[in-house]
Amino acid sequence: MNLPPAQQRLVDGFRNRLQDADALTADSLLKQTEQSEAYQNPGHPDHLARTRMYPVQI
Repeated sequence: MNLPPAQQRLVDGFRNRLQDADALTADSLLKQTEQSEAYQNPGHPDHLARTRMYPVQI
């Protein structure tokens, strides 16, 4: 898709902002999970043992 230069710069700017926002969100979620020690505590709802995928009948 070929856009005029001004529109392409605008699209590129939005793309960069969205990527930055995604990275910040993922990073903050990881930090929250690590701080809650979910990986070390099997009783925690976010513990790895509880995140396994199970077959589901549709």
